[in-house]
Order: sequence, then structure tokens, then C-alpha cells
Amino acid sequence: MDALLLHPSNYFRAADFAVPRQLVIAGLGMEQMPDGVKKPALSLVGESQKLVLNKTNTQLLIAAFGRETNNWAGRAIECHAEKVPMQGRIVDSIRLRPGQQAQPQQAPQPTVPIAQPLQADPQAPLNWAQ
Repeated sequence: MDALLLHPSNYFRAADFAVPRQLVIAGLGMEQMPDGVKKPALSLVGESQKLVLNKTNTQLLIAAFGRETNNWAGRAIECHAEKVPMQGRIVDSIRLRPGQQAQPQQAPQPTVPIAQPLQADPQAPLNWAQ
């Protein structure tokens, strides 16, 4: 059994993204952490856990989607775990990048080939009566 399952969390951890996942932002709010500090956290479509944002991930989202956080809702992000240096140690961290947005449905291509213009036979006599 995975020991992390013994202590469920309201927030995602790096271990939750050992395999990269694409998620969609539902909104952004401020969350009161157990130590009393308020931090920004993303709500994600279809997920009960929230994703607490550090400064690096906030800057990545700003670069991808702009400074207005109200415009982040509905945007796809890819979350993955990455080892990063922090205070002289290497730690597991969650990193974000813009995800693949759903492509709009394209009109189906015709299944009947488009007719090619008729090529006149240069040896055939011209019939002007047509």
C-alpha cells in the first residue's frame, strides 16, 4: 500500500503527478494553510483536491494565460513532478505547463472526390454545337 494514502490531503502533492496529467482550471481562490498562511490554490475540474500555487507556478501561469486570474478558468494545464533545488536540498515539486486545449470540431471532409476538370483530347475534332 502506498503510505501517502494513509493521510489523505485536500491538496495535491508532487507524488500525485509521478505520471504527468492534464487538468482544466475551474477557478482560483485563497486557502488558509494549517500554519495560518493564506496561499493561492487552483480548483480543478472534476477534482476534489486543490493545487496550491508557489511563486514559480504562478509566474508560469501568468506567462501562459496572462495576469488576469479570472481568465484562467477553462484553461488546460499539464501537471508533472520535478526535482528542484530548495534551500540547499533537492525536493520533489509540482511543475505546470500549458496543456493542450480541446480542438474545435472541424467540418467533416467530403467523402466524394472533387471532380477534376475534363481534359480536351487534342486529337479529337471540336464540336461547337454542344
